[in-house]
Amino acid sequence: MPPQLITFVCSHCAKEIKVAKQQNPLGKNLICSGCNNVITLTKALIKKPHKLLKFLCPCCQRKCIVEWQQELFGKKMKCQDCNNVFILGSDTLQKQIPSSQLRKKDLGDIPREFSRYTLIRLLGQGAMGKVFEAFDHNRNSSVAVKVMISEFQGSERHLQRFLREAKGTMNINHRNIVKVYDMGAINDMYYFTMKLIRGKTFEEVIARDLFSLKTQMHILLKIMHAVGIAHSQRIVHRDLKPANIMMDRNFEPKVLDFGLAKFLEEVHVLTNSGDVLGTLNYMAPEQAEGKIREIDHRTDLYALGVILYQILTKTIPLHDKMSIKQLWNISNKMPPAPHEINDKIPANLSKVCLKAMAKKRHDRYQHAGEFMAAIEPLIASLPVS
Repeated sequence: MPPQLITFVCSHCAKEIKVAKQQNPLGKNLICSGCNNVITLTKALIKKPHKLLKFLCPCCQRKCIVEWQQELFGKKMKCQDCNNVFILGSDTLQKQIPSSQLRKKDLGDIPREFSRYTLIRLLGQGAMGKVFEAFDHNRNSSVAVKVMISEFQGSERHLQRFLREAKGTMNINHRNIVKVYDMGAINDMYYFTMKLIRGKTFEEVIARDLFSLKTQMHILLKIMHAVGIAHSQRIVHRDLKPANIMMDRNFEPKVLDFGLAKFLEEVHVLTNSGDVLGTLNYMAPEQAEGKIREIDHRTDLYALGVILYQILTKTIPLHDKMSIKQLWNISNKMPPAPHEINDKIPANLSKVCLKAMAKKRHDRYQHAGEFMAAIEPLIASLPVS
Protein backbone atom coordinates (compact mmCIF):
# COMPACT_ATOMS: atom_id res chain seq x y z
CA MET A 1 0.00 0.00 0.00
CA PRO A 2 1.51 3.38 -0.95
CA PRO A 3 2.41 5.74 1.90
CA GLN A 4 0.03 8.55 2.85
CA LEU A 5 1.37 11.89 1.69
CA ILE A 6 1.02 15.40 3.08
CA THR A 7 1.27 18.22 0.56
CA PHE A 8 3.05 21.39 1.68
CA VAL A 9 3.29 24.63 -0.32
CA CYS A 10 6.65 26.43 -0.37
CA SER A 11 6.30 29.90 1.19
CA HIS A 12 8.83 31.31 -1.31
CA CYS A 13 7.88 29.88 -4.73
CA ALA A 14 4.53 28.11 -4.05
CA LYS A 15 5.90 24.77 -5.30
CA GLU A 16 3.97 21.79 -3.93
CA ILE A 17 6.09 19.40 -1.85
CA LYS A 18 4.81 15.94 -0.93
CA VAL A 19 6.17 14.28 2.23
CA ALA A 20 5.25 10.88 3.67
CA LYS A 21 2.98 11.26 6.71
CA GLN A 22 4.82 8.57 8.69
CA GLN A 23 7.97 10.71 8.64
CA ASN A 24 6.25 13.14 11.05
CA PRO A 25 7.38 16.11 8.94
CA LEU A 26 5.86 18.94 11.03
CA GLY A 27 8.59 21.19 12.44
CA LYS A 28 11.31 19.78 10.19
CA ASN A 29 13.37 21.81 7.74
CA LEU A 30 13.42 21.01 4.04
CA ILE A 31 15.19 22.44 0.99
CA CYS A 32 12.63 23.31 -1.69
CA SER A 33 13.60 21.76 -5.03
CA GLY A 34 11.94 24.67 -6.81
CA CYS A 35 13.79 27.64 -5.31
CA ASN A 36 16.47 25.98 -3.08
CA ASN A 37 15.26 27.94 -0.05
CA VAL A 38 15.12 26.21 3.34
CA ILE A 39 11.56 26.08 4.68
CA THR A 40 10.16 24.83 7.97
CA LEU A 41 7.22 22.49 7.47
CA THR A 42 4.36 23.89 9.53
CA LYS A 43 0.58 23.41 9.57
CA ALA A 44 0.24 26.80 7.91
CA LEU A 45 2.06 25.47 4.82
CA ILE A 46 -0.15 22.39 4.42
CA LYS A 47 -2.16 22.67 1.21
CA LYS A 48 -5.84 23.18 1.99
CA PRO A 49 -8.38 21.13 0.03
CA HIS A 50 -10.37 23.12 -2.50
CA LYS A 51 -13.91 24.01 -1.50
CA LEU A 52 -16.37 23.38 -4.33
CA LEU A 53 -19.99 24.51 -4.57
CA LYS A 54 -22.70 23.10 -6.80
CA PHE A 55 -25.18 25.47 -8.46
CA LEU A 56 -28.16 24.61 -10.68
CA CYS A 57 -28.77 26.44 -13.93
CA PRO A 58 -32.34 27.80 -13.57
CA CYS A 59 -32.94 27.28 -17.30
CA CYS A 60 -31.86 23.65 -17.95
CA GLN A 61 -31.15 22.42 -14.39
CA ARG A 62 -27.58 21.51 -15.29
CA LYS A 63 -25.30 21.09 -12.27
CA CYS A 64 -22.56 23.72 -12.43
CA ILE A 65 -19.59 23.33 -10.09
CA VAL A 66 -17.70 26.42 -8.97
CA GLU A 67 -14.68 26.85 -6.72
CA TRP A 68 -15.36 28.88 -3.60
CA GLN A 69 -13.82 32.34 -3.51
CA GLN A 70 -14.46 35.60 -1.75
CA GLU A 71 -17.43 37.59 -3.08
CA LEU A 72 -18.58 34.62 -5.21
CA PHE A 73 -22.28 35.28 -4.72
CA GLY A 74 -23.64 37.86 -7.13
CA LYS A 75 -21.23 36.90 -9.91
CA LYS A 76 -22.52 35.80 -13.31
CA MET A 77 -22.00 32.31 -14.73
CA LYS A 78 -22.64 30.94 -18.21
CA CYS A 79 -24.14 27.44 -18.35
CA GLN A 80 -22.03 25.12 -20.53
CA ASP A 81 -25.11 23.27 -21.80
CA CYS A 82 -27.69 25.92 -22.68
CA ASN A 83 -25.52 29.10 -22.65
CA ASN A 84 -27.92 30.72 -20.19
CA VAL A 85 -26.22 33.38 -18.04
CA PHE A 86 -27.40 33.36 -14.42
CA ILE A 87 -26.43 34.89 -11.07
CA LEU A 88 -24.67 32.75 -8.47
CA GLY A 89 -26.78 33.10 -5.34
CA SER A 90 -28.54 31.23 -2.57
CA ASP A 91 -31.49 30.52 -4.87
CA THR A 92 -29.30 28.67 -7.38
CA LEU A 93 -26.91 27.08 -4.85
CA GLN A 94 -27.60 23.38 -4.43
CA LYS A 95 -24.95 22.28 -1.93
CA GLN A 96 -21.29 22.16 -1.01
CA ILE A 97 -19.53 19.12 -2.45
CA PRO A 98 -18.13 17.08 0.46
CA SER A 99 -14.59 15.73 0.24
CA SER A 100 -15.96 12.38 1.45
CA GLN A 101 -18.06 11.94 -1.71
CA LEU A 102 -15.31 9.68 -3.10
CA ARG A 103 -14.63 6.48 -1.19
CA LYS A 104 -11.11 5.15 -0.69
CA LYS A 105 -11.87 2.12 -2.84
CA ASP A 106 -13.04 4.46 -5.63
CA LEU A 107 -9.70 6.26 -5.60
CA GLY A 108 -7.28 3.40 -4.94
CA ASP A 109 -3.81 4.88 -5.51
CA ILE A 110 -5.20 7.97 -7.24
CA PRO A 111 -4.94 11.22 -5.24
CA ARG A 112 -8.16 13.21 -4.89
CA GLU A 113 -6.31 16.36 -5.96
CA PHE A 114 -3.54 16.54 -8.55
CA SER A 115 -2.27 19.09 -11.02
CA ARG A 116 -5.20 21.47 -11.59
CA TYR A 117 -7.94 18.91 -10.86
CA THR A 118 -10.10 17.93 -7.88
CA LEU A 119 -11.89 14.60 -8.32
CA ILE A 120 -15.58 14.77 -7.41
CA ARG A 121 -17.16 11.40 -8.11
CA LEU A 122 -16.58 8.11 -9.89
CA LEU A 123 -18.50 7.96 -13.16
CA GLY A 124 -17.48 4.49 -14.29
CA GLN A 125 -14.84 1.81 -14.26
CA GLY A 126 -13.67 -0.53 -16.99
CA ALA A 127 -10.84 -2.88 -17.86
CA MET A 128 -8.55 0.01 -18.83
CA GLY A 129 -9.18 2.46 -16.03
CA LYS A 130 -11.51 4.67 -14.03
CA VAL A 131 -13.46 7.72 -15.17
CA PHE A 132 -14.17 10.54 -12.72
CA GLU A 133 -16.01 13.80 -12.81
CA ALA A 134 -13.47 16.41 -11.76
CA PHE A 135 -13.28 20.14 -11.27
CA ASP A 136 -10.70 21.88 -13.46
CA HIS A 137 -9.46 24.91 -11.51
CA ASN A 138 -8.02 26.50 -14.67
CA ARG A 139 -11.23 26.22 -16.66
CA ASN A 140 -13.42 26.76 -13.58
CA SER A 141 -15.71 23.97 -14.77
CA SER A 142 -16.28 20.23 -14.55
CA VAL A 143 -14.44 17.81 -16.84
CA ALA A 144 -14.16 14.04 -17.18
CA VAL A 145 -10.85 12.49 -16.12
CA LYS A 146 -9.86 8.99 -17.23
CA VAL A 147 -7.00 7.38 -15.29
CA MET A 148 -5.41 4.24 -16.77
CA ILE A 149 -4.90 1.29 -14.45
CA SER A 150 -1.37 0.06 -13.78
CA GLU A 151 -1.58 -2.81 -16.28
CA PHE A 152 -1.46 -0.28 -19.11
CA GLN A 153 1.46 1.75 -17.79
CA GLY A 154 4.85 1.80 -19.42
CA SER A 155 8.24 3.45 -19.11
CA GLU A 156 9.07 7.14 -19.49
CA ARG A 157 9.60 6.44 -23.21
CA HIS A 158 6.06 5.07 -23.48
CA LEU A 159 4.67 8.07 -21.61
CA GLN A 160 6.37 10.45 -24.04
CA ARG A 161 4.98 8.47 -26.98
CA PHE A 162 1.53 8.61 -25.39
CA LEU A 163 1.72 12.38 -25.00
CA ARG A 164 3.18 12.87 -28.49
CA GLU A 165 0.54 10.79 -30.26
CA ALA A 166 -2.24 12.26 -28.16
CA LYS A 167 -1.47 15.77 -29.41
CA GLY A 168 -2.93 14.77 -32.76
CA THR A 169 -6.16 13.77 -31.06
CA MET A 170 -6.31 17.01 -29.12
CA ASN A 171 -6.12 18.92 -32.41
CA ILE A 172 -9.23 17.27 -33.87
CA ASN A 173 -12.03 19.82 -33.92
CA HIS A 174 -15.32 18.15 -34.76
CA ARG A 175 -18.67 18.67 -33.08
CA ASN A 176 -19.19 14.89 -32.81
CA ILE A 177 -15.84 14.04 -31.21
CA VAL A 178 -15.38 14.71 -27.49
CA LYS A 179 -12.63 17.26 -27.03
CA VAL A 180 -9.55 16.06 -25.13
CA TYR A 181 -8.15 18.89 -23.01
CA ASP A 182 -5.09 17.64 -21.18
CA MET A 183 -2.87 14.58 -20.65
CA GLY A 184 -0.18 13.60 -18.19
CA ALA A 185 0.83 11.21 -15.43
CA ILE A 186 0.20 10.96 -11.69
CA ASN A 187 1.86 8.36 -9.47
CA ASP A 188 3.12 6.67 -12.68
CA MET A 189 -0.46 6.38 -13.96
CA TYR A 190 -1.45 8.02 -17.24
CA TYR A 191 -4.53 10.21 -17.35
CA PHE A 192 -6.34 12.41 -19.82
CA THR A 193 -9.14 14.90 -19.36
CA MET A 194 -11.97 15.63 -21.74
CA LYS A 195 -15.24 17.50 -21.96
CA LEU A 196 -17.84 16.10 -19.58
CA ILE A 197 -20.93 14.95 -21.50
CA ARG A 198 -24.12 14.50 -19.50
CA GLY A 199 -26.57 12.23 -21.27
CA LYS A 200 -27.19 8.70 -22.47
CA THR A 201 -24.96 6.41 -24.48
CA PHE A 202 -25.82 5.48 -28.05
CA GLU A 203 -26.00 1.91 -26.72
CA GLU A 204 -29.03 2.92 -24.62
CA VAL A 205 -30.59 4.71 -27.59
CA ILE A 206 -30.35 1.56 -29.75
CA ALA A 207 -31.43 -0.90 -27.05
CA ARG A 208 -34.47 1.13 -25.96
CA ASP A 209 -35.41 2.49 -29.40
CA LEU A 210 -35.40 6.04 -28.02
CA PHE A 211 -35.42 7.40 -31.59
CA SER A 212 -36.93 6.16 -34.84
CA LEU A 213 -34.85 3.95 -37.12
CA LYS A 214 -34.39 6.85 -39.54
CA THR A 215 -33.15 9.12 -36.76
CA GLN A 216 -30.73 6.46 -35.52
CA MET A 217 -29.39 6.15 -39.07
CA HIS A 218 -28.87 9.92 -39.30
CA ILE A 219 -27.02 9.78 -35.97
CA LEU A 220 -24.81 7.03 -37.39
CA LEU A 221 -24.01 9.20 -40.42
CA LYS A 222 -22.79 11.96 -38.08
CA ILE A 223 -20.60 9.43 -36.29
CA MET A 224 -19.22 8.21 -39.63
CA HIS A 225 -18.40 11.76 -40.69
CA ALA A 226 -16.52 12.35 -37.43
CA VAL A 227 -14.62 9.08 -37.85
CA GLY A 228 -13.75 10.03 -41.43
CA ILE A 229 -12.31 13.39 -40.30
CA ALA A 230 -10.13 11.60 -37.74
CA HIS A 231 -8.98 9.11 -40.37
CA SER A 232 -8.00 11.99 -42.66
CA GLN A 233 -5.59 13.02 -39.89
CA ARG A 234 -4.23 9.46 -39.68
CA ILE A 235 -5.94 8.77 -36.35
CA VAL A 236 -7.67 5.41 -35.87
CA HIS A 237 -10.00 4.70 -32.94
CA ARG A 238 -9.80 0.86 -32.68
CA ASP A 239 -12.55 0.56 -30.08
CA LEU A 240 -15.64 2.03 -31.72
CA LYS A 241 -18.86 0.84 -30.10
CA PRO A 242 -22.19 2.40 -29.04
CA ALA A 243 -21.04 2.48 -25.40
CA ASN A 244 -18.18 4.78 -26.48
CA ILE A 245 -20.61 7.27 -28.00
CA MET A 246 -22.49 9.70 -25.77
CA MET A 247 -25.64 11.58 -26.71
CA ASP A 248 -25.60 15.11 -25.31
CA ARG A 249 -28.65 17.10 -24.25
CA ASN A 250 -29.04 18.42 -27.79
CA PHE A 251 -29.16 14.82 -29.09
CA GLU A 252 -25.79 15.18 -30.81
CA PRO A 253 -23.54 12.07 -30.76
CA LYS A 254 -20.10 12.50 -29.19
CA VAL A 255 -17.42 9.87 -29.85
CA LEU A 256 -15.20 9.21 -26.82
CA ASP A 257 -11.56 8.09 -26.48
CA PHE A 258 -10.50 8.87 -30.05
CA GLY A 259 -6.92 8.01 -30.93
CA LEU A 260 -6.06 6.53 -27.53
CA ALA A 261 -6.54 2.86 -28.29
CA LYS A 262 -3.43 2.76 -30.49
CA PHE A 263 -1.20 3.69 -27.58
CA LEU A 264 -3.00 1.32 -25.21
CA GLU A 265 -2.65 -1.56 -27.63
CA GLU A 266 1.10 -0.99 -28.01
CA VAL A 267 1.59 -0.90 -24.24
CA HIS A 268 -0.62 -3.96 -23.82
CA VAL A 269 1.56 -5.92 -26.24
CA LEU A 270 4.62 -4.93 -24.21
CA THR A 271 3.05 -6.43 -21.07
CA ASN A 272 3.05 -9.86 -22.80
CA SER A 273 -0.35 -10.59 -21.29
CA GLY A 274 -1.46 -12.44 -24.42
CA ASP A 275 -4.91 -10.84 -24.30
CA VAL A 276 -6.66 -9.13 -27.19
CA LEU A 277 -7.36 -5.47 -26.47
CA GLY A 278 -10.70 -4.01 -27.44
CA THR A 279 -14.35 -5.04 -27.38
CA LEU A 280 -14.86 -8.43 -28.98
CA ASN A 281 -18.38 -7.75 -30.28
CA TYR A 282 -17.08 -4.96 -32.54
CA MET A 283 -13.69 -6.38 -33.55
CA ALA A 284 -12.68 -6.90 -37.14
CA PRO A 285 -10.97 -10.24 -37.93
CA GLU A 286 -7.49 -8.70 -38.09
CA GLN A 287 -7.97 -7.19 -34.64
CA ALA A 288 -9.49 -10.33 -33.11
CA GLU A 289 -6.57 -12.37 -34.47
CA GLY A 290 -4.03 -9.94 -32.98
CA LYS A 291 -2.60 -8.93 -36.38
CA ILE A 292 -1.60 -5.47 -35.17
CA ARG A 293 0.25 -4.52 -38.37
CA GLU A 294 -2.97 -5.00 -40.37
CA ILE A 295 -5.10 -2.74 -38.17
CA ASP A 296 -5.94 0.51 -39.95
CA HIS A 297 -8.88 2.83 -40.67
CA ARG A 298 -10.80 -0.06 -42.26
CA THR A 299 -10.84 -1.75 -38.86
CA ASP A 300 -12.95 1.19 -37.66
CA LEU A 301 -15.23 0.83 -40.71
CA TYR A 302 -15.85 -2.81 -39.74
CA ALA A 303 -16.89 -1.66 -36.25
CA LEU A 304 -19.24 0.90 -37.82
CA GLY A 305 -20.71 -1.95 -39.86
CA VAL A 306 -21.39 -3.88 -36.64
CA ILE A 307 -23.06 -0.80 -35.13
CA LEU A 308 -25.21 -0.50 -38.27
CA TYR A 309 -26.13 -4.20 -37.94
CA GLN A 310 -27.09 -3.59 -34.31
CA ILE A 311 -29.30 -0.64 -35.27
CA LEU A 312 -31.08 -2.64 -37.98
CA THR A 313 -31.58 -5.90 -36.07
CA LYS A 314 -31.15 -5.08 -32.35
CA THR A 315 -28.70 -8.00 -32.19
CA ILE A 316 -24.92 -8.36 -32.05
CA PRO A 317 -23.65 -10.30 -35.10
CA LEU A 318 -21.54 -13.42 -34.53
CA HIS A 319 -21.95 -13.16 -30.76
CA ASP A 320 -21.33 -16.24 -28.62
CA LYS A 321 -21.20 -16.69 -24.84
CA MET A 322 -17.88 -18.46 -25.28
CA SER A 323 -15.19 -15.97 -26.30
CA ILE A 324 -13.14 -18.61 -28.13
CA LYS A 325 -16.15 -19.55 -30.25
CA GLN A 326 -16.89 -15.89 -30.97
CA LEU A 327 -13.29 -15.31 -32.06
CA TRP A 328 -13.68 -18.22 -34.48
CA ASN A 329 -17.00 -16.78 -35.73
CA ILE A 330 -15.45 -13.37 -36.42
CA SER A 331 -12.69 -14.92 -38.51
CA ASN A 332 -14.73 -17.55 -40.35
CA LYS A 333 -18.48 -16.83 -40.45
CA MET A 334 -20.75 -14.18 -41.89
CA PRO A 335 -23.88 -13.26 -39.92
CA PRO A 336 -27.41 -13.55 -41.34
CA ALA A 337 -28.36 -10.60 -43.54
CA PRO A 338 -30.18 -7.91 -41.51
CA HIS A 339 -33.31 -8.12 -43.69
CA GLU A 340 -33.58 -11.82 -42.81
CA ILE A 341 -33.91 -10.84 -39.14
CA ASN A 342 -35.95 -7.66 -39.62
CA ASP A 343 -38.19 -7.81 -42.69
CA LYS A 344 -38.65 -4.02 -42.62
CA ILE A 345 -35.05 -3.57 -43.71
CA PRO A 346 -34.49 -3.33 -47.50
CA ALA A 347 -32.18 -5.98 -48.96
CA ASN A 348 -29.87 -3.40 -50.52
CA LEU A 349 -29.22 -1.87 -47.07
CA SER A 350 -28.40 -5.36 -45.78
CA LYS A 351 -25.89 -5.66 -48.61
CA VAL A 352 -24.23 -2.38 -47.58
CA CYS A 353 -24.02 -3.53 -43.97
CA LEU A 354 -22.43 -6.90 -44.82
CA LYS A 355 -19.93 -5.28 -47.20
CA ALA A 356 -18.69 -3.12 -44.30
CA MET A 357 -18.21 -6.34 -42.29
CA ALA A 358 -16.26 -8.23 -44.96
CA LYS A 359 -13.49 -10.48 -43.61
CA LYS A 360 -10.80 -9.00 -45.85
CA ARG A 361 -10.01 -5.31 -45.55
CA HIS A 362 -9.88 -4.75 -49.31
CA ASP A 363 -13.45 -6.11 -49.64
CA ARG A 364 -14.85 -3.47 -47.27
CA TYR A 365 -15.54 0.19 -47.95
CA GLN A 366 -12.18 1.88 -48.22
CA HIS A 367 -13.05 5.11 -46.45
CA ALA A 368 -15.87 6.53 -44.32
CA GLY A 369 -17.14 8.78 -47.12
CA GLU A 370 -17.70 5.77 -49.39
CA PHE A 371 -19.63 4.00 -46.63
CA MET A 372 -21.78 7.09 -46.03
CA ALA A 373 -22.48 7.50 -49.75
CA ALA A 374 -23.79 3.93 -49.87
CA ILE A 375 -26.14 4.48 -46.91
CA GLU A 376 -27.57 7.95 -47.52
CA PRO A 377 -29.79 7.15 -50.56
CA LEU A 378 -31.34 4.19 -48.71
CA ILE A 379 -32.50 6.00 -45.57
CA ALA A 380 -35.61 7.41 -47.30
CA SER A 381 -36.95 3.88 -47.84
CA LEU A 382 -36.85 3.03 -44.11
CA PRO A 383 -40.07 2.93 -42.05
CA VAL A 384 -40.95 6.22 -40.32
CA SER A 385 -41.70 4.78 -36.86
